[in-house]
Amino acid sequence: MIGNNIANAQTIGFKSSSASFADMFSGSLIGLVVQLAVVEQNFNDGTLISGMGNINMAISGSGLFRLADDGGKIYYSRNGEFDRNENGEIVNKQCKHLTGYKATGTPPTITGGAPLTNITVPDAPMPRAVSTEGSLGDNLPSNAEPPEVAEFNIKEHKSYNYSTQFTSYDSLGNPHNNEV
Repeated sequence: MIGNNIANAQTIGFKSSSASFADMFSGSLIGLVVQLAVVEQNFNDGTLISGMGNINMAISGSGLFRLADDGGKIYYSRNGEFDRNENGEIVNKQCKHLTGYKATGTPPTITGGAPLTNITVPDAPMPRAVSTEGSLGDNLPSNAEPPEVAEFNIKEHKSYNYSTQFTSYDSLGNPHNNEV
């Protein structure tokens, strides 16, 4: 276990292990001999770094990426360095396919109990869609001074203390920055 931790310390997605020991009783003497009680896997979040792939992912907390080879054998990994193959499937550096549940329908949803398939990212551009709704969430300080100008006017910056922006899209897919 220690050798594995040292050998793989800089491996992307590697999670170290730690050993917990327990006393073995020999007659009435305690602590003369110990045994390995359990090996615990460390699933704490690691440092996020940028990889060379076009599709990089990370898992926060416990969990693993489910991968499959062309023969259907299943593998699990914490390494989130992925690319797309010539068929648009998401694969790791060993050409193992990232698998998951396929979203179907309009709007796309994932049905419980659906079969796991190779995840594919199509080359075709997504169809343009006009923004129909949006939301903003802000938390304003309670100790802020009131604006200098009491009547609100979007063009008069002294009539408000703070502003923010959001992007909306028209029917042609063109972005519009909106300040509020």
